[in-house]
Amino acid sequence: MSRPLCSLGSLRKSLLVAGRLEELNAVLDVGLMSWKRELKTLAMLTSLLVRSSLFARQIRLDVIDSRDRVEFLRALFGECDVAKNGLNVAFRCPACDAPREKRKLIVRTDNGLWHCWVCDSRGRSVASLLRKFHPDRVSEWNRRFDPNRRSKFDDDISASALSDVELPPCVSAVDVYDSSDPDYLSVVKYLGSRAIDYDTMYRYRLCIGTRGKFKRRVIIPSFSGDGELNYWTARSIDGENFRYVNPPVDRNSIVFNEVDVDWNRELLLVEGPFDMIRANRNCVPLLGSSLSKDSLLLRRLVENSTPVVLALDADACGKAHKIASTMYGLGLSVRMASLGWDKDVGEMSSDRIVTIVKDATSWSPMSRILFRTSNIRPGAIV
Repeated sequence: MSRPLCSLGSLRKSLLVAGRLEELNAVLDVGLMSWKRELKTLAMLTSLLVRSSLFARQIRLDVIDSRDRVEFLRALFGECDVAKNGLNVAFRCPACDAPREKRKLIVRTDNGLWHCWVCDSRGRSVASLLRKFHPDRVSEWNRRFDPNRRSKFDDDISASALSDVELPPCVSAVDVYDSSDPDYLSVVKYLGSRAIDYDTMYRYRLCIGTRGKFKRRVIIPSFSGDGELNYWTARSIDGENFRYVNPPVDRNSIVFNEVDVDWNRELLLVEGPFDMIRANRNCVPLLGSSLSKDSLLLRRLVENSTPVVLALDADACGKAHKIASTMYGLGLSVRMASLGWDKDVGEMSSDRIVTIVKDATSWSPMSRILFRTSNIRPGAIV
C-alpha cells in the first residue's frame, strides 16, 4: 500500500503557518469526522465480537443440552437415530408392533413434539410421552430439561393474595352433634340427609354457624398443605337466595383442603365441597366448573405429574373437556368420568362413585372432537 505524501497532522501545521484558516477548519472537520468514523467502527466491531462470543457459547450450551436430552431418552426407549440437525431423534415405538429395526417414533428435543408414523400416536411434549410409557420419570425430565414449565404460573403467590383468613362465628359440628338446640339440630339433620354422619363430620372438620348471617349454615373449612386455614365456604340449609357465603380470597390462589391431598395418587376433581365429602377419596373441589391456567391447583398437578379423573356435573361437560384439554397439553394423564344426566357426585351413592371412577375413560383431543360432533343436530349447518 502506498504511503501518504504527508500526514493529516503535518498538513494542519502547514496551513496554520500560512494563515489559511478556512482550509485549516476544513481539514480539522475532516479529521474529526475521520476520528468519529473510526470510533464508531471500533464500537461496532467490539459489539459484533461480544455477540458472536455469546452466540457461540449459547450454541455450545444448546448442543450439550440436546445431547443430554437424547441420552435421557435413549436410556428409556433404547437405541435411536439422530438427525443431522441434532433435533429429530427416531426410536422404536413401544405402542405399536413395528419391527424392532423400524424406528418410526420421532421426537423433537427442542420443542417436545413427538409422533409415531406407524400407529399415529402423537403428543405436544416429551412429558406426555413419558407419562404414557415411563410415568415415573416425568418429574425428572421436567426438573432437568423443562424448568420453565412452571412459568405459566406465578411461582410466588403474594401474601396479599392470601390475606389472613379467619373462620366465621361457629362451633364444631361434632361438639354439638347431640345438642338440643333447634338450629344445631336442624343442621345435623340436614347433613344426615346428605349421608354425612358423625365420622364424616369429624373427618372433614365441619362446623356450624352460630350467629348473624352464618346461623343455620354448614361451614366447610379448607387448610393449606402446611395446615393453615386458607378458605372456607358456608352453605345455608334453608332456601335462601344466597346459598353460599365465601371469604374474599382469590380461589386461584388456594387448593381446597390441600392438607388432605396425596399428589402421588390419582386425584379426583369435582365441582363443590359437598361433592368432595361424598366422594370420600383423594379429591379436590374446583369451587366451580372451570380451572384457570394461573391456578395453584394446576401448578401443583404439573409439579407432581399427578394423574387426574374429572367428575363434573353433566351440564358442565363442555367445560370439563376444556379443562381436560388444558391439562393434557401440559403432559398430564386425564380420565373423564361419566355421571349421567340426572345426578352430581354429591347425590350419588358411594358404590356409584366407585363405579364411575373405575369406568372413567382416558381423555385425548379426539374425545373433545367426538363430544362436539355428538351435539350436532341432524340437518344443522356446521
